[in-house]
This record gives sequence, C-alpha cells and structure tokens, in this order.
Amino acid sequence: MSEYKDDFEYEDTDTETTNNAASHPKKSKKKFKPNKEGMIALIELVLIILAVVLIIVMVIHAINNASHQSETTDKGSTQTTTLAETTETTTPAPSWMKNYKQISVDSTLRFEGYQVLVNENNKFTFPDSMVKGSSLADLYESRDTYYVLPQAKGYYINKNIVSYIQQVCSALKQEFSDYYANNKVMVRYAYRTYEDQEKIASSVSGASSAGCSDYHTGLSLFFYVYTSDGKIAELPTLQAEWLDENACKYGFVVRFESDKKEITGLTAEPGHVRFVDVVAATVMTRENLCLEEYVDMVKTHTEEPYECTVDRRDYYIYYVPADTTSTKTQISVPENGKQVDSFISQSGITSGMYTISGDNSSGFIVIIAK
Repeated sequence: MSEYKDDFEYEDTDTETTNNAASHPKKSKKKFKPNKEGMIALIELVLIILAVVLIIVMVIHAINNASHQSETTDKGSTQTTTLAETTETTTPAPSWMKNYKQISVDSTLRFEGYQVLVNENNKFTFPDSMVKGSSLADLYESRDTYYVLPQAKGYYINKNIVSYIQQVCSALKQEFSDYYANNKVMVRYAYRTYEDQEKIASSVSGASSAGCSDYHTGLSLFFYVYTSDGKIAELPTLQAEWLDENACKYGFVVRFESDKKEITGLTAEPGHVRFVDVVAATVMTRENLCLEEYVDMVKTHTEEPYECTVDRRDYYIYYVPADTTSTKTQISVPENGKQVDSFISQSGITSGMYTISGDNSSGFIVIIAK
C-alpha cells in the first residue's frame, strides 16, 4: 500500500455496537478518505470511461443507420428495376392497328423513297443504285410521242416513274389539244448529279447548293414548251394552273409555288413537278401543302394516323421514327398486307396494301390502304 501513501490518509473511528459493551469492547476501523489529488484523478477516470461509452454508443448508432439506409437503397433499387421492367413492357397496339404485324426495315432506307425531302436543310444521300445508274432511265428512249428534249443525251429519271410522266404529258396535251397541234411539251430539266448541281450553283444566282437540289432525287422534272417556231418557252398560265390542280392524279405536285417561297426557299417554278405518289400528291394538293409542310404534318402522326380518301378508297398515313440505335427499324403494317412500289402503279388497290418511304431525315412515312 506504500504506493498510495501520498494520495490517501487513514484515521481511526469509533464503531457503533449493538451488543453488550462489556463483553465486546469497541474496535478501531480505518476510514477511507480521499484527498484533493485523488478526487481529481477519480473524476478524470470517470470522464474517460464516459467518453469511451459515448464513442461506443455513437459507433453502434452509425452502424444501425448505415444498415437501415442499405435496406432502403435495396428496396429503391428493387422498385427501380420493377419500373424499368414495366417500362420495357410492350405497349398494347392502338385499335386502328388491330391485326397488324411488325416488319424490320433497314434504318438507312429513310434516305430513299418517293417522299424524301431535299432542300438546303436536308442534303440528299445518293444511293448506290443511283450512282451506278441502275435505278435511272434515259428519257430519250420515249421522246417525241409524249415530249421532246433539248438534246439527245443526258436526261435521266427514276425508271419507275417514266410511265407516269408519259401519262401526265398525254393528259396535258389532250386538255390543250388545239395548242399542241403545233407545239410540243418539252422536258428541259431532270436528274442532276452532285457535280452537275455544283456547276449550276457556281454560275446561277439563287440556285440550290450542290447536294440540296430536288433534281438529285430523280423524281423532279421541268416542263416547258417547244414552240412551232423552234423556241423554248414556259408553260402558258392556263396550262400551269391545270398542272397545279391535276398533276396529283398522276402522282405529281408542283414543287415550288409562289406562296411557299418562305418555306421552300426557292421562287415559284410553275412547270417544275415532283413525283410523290398519288395519295401524298392528292393530300398535298387538297390541303395546299408543299413537300416541307406535308412531311412536317405527317411527323405529328406517330400514334394516330392521318386519314384521307383518294378515289373512293380510304387510307392511313402515319410516321415511324427511325431507330438510330440499331441497323433496323420496326414498322407496323397489316398482317396480311402487301407492300407495293406505289399506289398509282396498281390496277386494283386492295385493303392492306402499303407503301413505305423515307423522309431523308429521321424516319419513314407509311401509307396503308384501309
């Protein structure tokens, strides 16, 4: 006990007795009495113990909170996964798509078709078939009977629309038979290569930039008149008006009109027609839409189709955005339907026939015969 001698002192104290005082004499006990330094040491020890206990409690509390948060996160993850799985579930097809199926279409085909839009904001992507010439026909082969050309070579057009050009020329000449007794319809402009347009753009003010001309499509041509005295003239006003109103019957529209300059970016060209197929052409003519407006209108119909009637046949027109994350885009079409090149090419149109055209931008325009 010598090591604590300086910290504690002892003194004798009387002890109370309840027994016989005579037989049990008082005994002396040592009483514990800490001094000032001992009290300080004791307090410090208690504080240390309390601090340790507090730290232990805080650690336990932190562990419990972490465990609780982990459980909450796991629950949240489960809910997120469930939501994602729900989102991926196929949405039921709308009622108008009853008995439809999905077909896979090459996403790059959005740059091809009768309703591709080519202008300064949408450059044309020349398909291999056009570059190699396999999709083009020489207009010189069917000259004279229906139209004449300024020269023998260099006039090409999409080979699938040659017969429709012949039809619209025949109708024009029949409608104005007196005039064409001596004069002839002339096709002055047709398909242009990138290089062709580059030369024109460098020398003609206001011409479309190379890659941005509607003539690149092989679906545009310009009607003029070759007069009896050997001159080239624009279509007379009455003929231009007739073409504006009736070209749609043969799948054509007047591409650039005076009231659409702010939209198309080009001045009016009354004899410049563009093939878009009969249903689209009829809608554009009825609604007074240029091709830019038509494409914008169709793009709003991704859920519910635009409905129209052409020659007593009802049609759906709707838009399918291209799947840019895949090489293929899924397009819904009638289960027992038949894809056709154009509706004007069909001698008899039956329910379920459909056409698909790219818009030269972000998707596909689908037209279905009801």
